[in-house]
Amino acid sequence: MNSWNKYPSESSLAYKFFVTYLELGPSRSMLKVCQMYTKPESYVSQLKRWSSKYNWITRASDYDESIGVRILENRRERIELAQAKLLRHLDSAVEELLEIALMPNVTSLDNGEKSLISEKIKAIKIILDKAGLTDLKHEEVQKPSMHTNNYIKSIYDHIKSV
Repeated sequence: MNSWNKYPSESSLAYKFFVTYLELGPSRSMLKVCQMYTKPESYVSQLKRWSSKYNWITRASDYDESIGVRILENRRERIELAQAKLLRHLDSAVEELLEIALMPNVTSLDNGEKSLISEKIKAIKIILDKAGLTDLKHEEVQKPSMHTNNYIKSIYDHIKSV
């Protein structure tokens, strides 16, 4: 049971006012609750009694915290989905780059085929830009100079020449 749920001994009227208090959010106050129900300011004293008796401030704080946790969880889920989508796009882009790089006799292709390849490379560059992977200078691509990096460099050089 959440602390902001109705207490067994809490009257329906007291709980109704408490729910209104909760819904006002972080800027909530007893006076605002009175104003919502067009109650006189003197009614604040009744709300304060209920607040004290039923721990409104602690319960509201617990409620606010639970909302914050849910917001963070939703944000984390959206970030994870976006990352997964980006990785799928990157994977497709790398496959496409490899396919282009391994094409024999690129220079013998007709202009339409070259134009298509050029458009594919532009689209891949956009994906890589969004992933922050095109900020690397040509020299940085070579840095660790292992077999894999030499292979990537050769792909890079081949595509650059197209």
